[in-house]
Amino acid sequence: MLEPTYKFLMKFSLLLAVALLLPQLVFACPPGAGETKLTLTRVMRHFGKGISPADKAAKKGAEAPLEVSDAELELAMNGLALAMSCAQAVAADRSGDLYPKKASELSGDIRERYLVLFFSRMNEFLQGLADYRAIYAELRALPPGERSFARARTQMRAVAELASRAHEDLQ
Repeated sequence: MLEPTYKFLMKFSLLLAVALLLPQLVFACPPGAGETKLTLTRVMRHFGKGISPADKAAKKGAEAPLEVSDAELELAMNGLALAMSCAQAVAADRSGDLYPKKASELSGDIRERYLVLFFSRMNEFLQGLADYRAIYAELRALPPGERSFARARTQMRAVAELASRAHEDLQ
């Protein structure tokens, strides 16, 4: 009897999370020029392109917090929104278009376990990006003299660790 309630709560929680994230995700994860559909390779490029401004601001802010402009914070948040939209696209894909190549080399239960791990790592990465973006939103709301980039640096390392862990686990 609890199972239908549990399923409803899980679906409701997922829909609520998506609804809360949508305003932050001003960018859709686009295919590249001349591409007709999004590919995992393109997603990975967007991850790098999206995370780079945040990492740059975190490093700069650790050394000279007053030198990080509001425009750089906005650029960091927008880049992270792009990376988040790409992570969401991958996490939502069940067509196989955005699966790693290794998934096509596996079959049966091994493939299913691999895909569960893949989606788990992608969702962890998405949460790490959301946390990173939230830090920048908090920093943007503060006057320049009150900004500390220690949490941004910590989250920068955490996101890098999540990416490394995913790559190690999914080879």
